[in-house]
Amino acid sequence: MNKQKLVLWGYCISGFTIGILGMFPAYPLALIGFFLTGVSNAMFLIPIQSIFQEETVEPMRGRVFSACFTLTRVAFMGSVCILSYGATQIGVERVYMLSGLTLLIVTILLFGLVIFKGTPASNISKEELSDPRRIKDYS
Repeated sequence: MNKQKLVLWGYCISGFTIGILGMFPAYPLALIGFFLTGVSNAMFLIPIQSIFQEETVEPMRGRVFSACFTLTRVAFMGSVCILSYGATQIGVERVYMLSGLTLLIVTILLFGLVIFKGTPASNISKEELSDPRRIKDYS
């Protein structure tokens, strides 16, 4: 299985388990759900890091990783604010169900893009990416 599909399967399983947590919040089921969510997070986080390392040219790697780290933290803080507000308005269980459903829908759409159009990165060769004329010197 290629890395892009492994990432999408990780998103899919994560969306499913998060949605199930909203439907069945009993403690023993929640423990199983959180365990599966952790496994599915590893299914998409590890391949994403590997893809970034393989596809990013050496001089830009530090900048790309720091930008990704920053954007991830900003998105995390924003999602915590939105989900906290949602939990006070409609309840924690519904927020979990909506989060899981949203993640599943987005994952299905991404699967469709990968299956029918291919991945955007597959259209650019490794030689084109590592061409020194394409890399700007920011030092």
